[in-house]
Amino acid sequence: YYAPISKFVATQLALKLGESFVHEVMTSVVTNNPSMKGFLFEMLFFARVGRMAELIVTNKSGHEETWEPSTVIDFNPKEGCNITLQPRVCLKPTKWNQGGYDAVIVDKDKRLVRFVQVTIGEKHELKLQHF
Repeated sequence: YYAPISKFVATQLALKLGESFVHEVMTSVVTNNPSMKGFLFEMLFFARVGRMAELIVTNKSGHEETWEPSTVIDFNPKEGCNITLQPRVCLKPTKWNQGGYDAVIVDKDKRLVRFVQVTIGEKHELKLQHF
């Protein structure tokens, strides 16, 4: 039995090693803890969004959408970040418990900013006080 030391380390490994690493962790960590399951699912999201040719996601309305890959960049919302050279980025908050969202997708070509909540639950409450 093994598990990553921290969410930061696990997410960095997921970004560098990809989906196969996340699957290895998911199969070795047997848990009924919903927080741990959510954390592992979030790791899988970041591993996929930066590496796959396209990512199929289910939106809040239950419809599937296809997203193009994005460069994943760590960011602190209080400090901002420079994304001027990237056409499409996925901003990953450095704060492990960032309120309101788990990622922000910015697509300059489509002029789109998408706040993303990654969840394995049937329902996930949007807490507007974080915006």
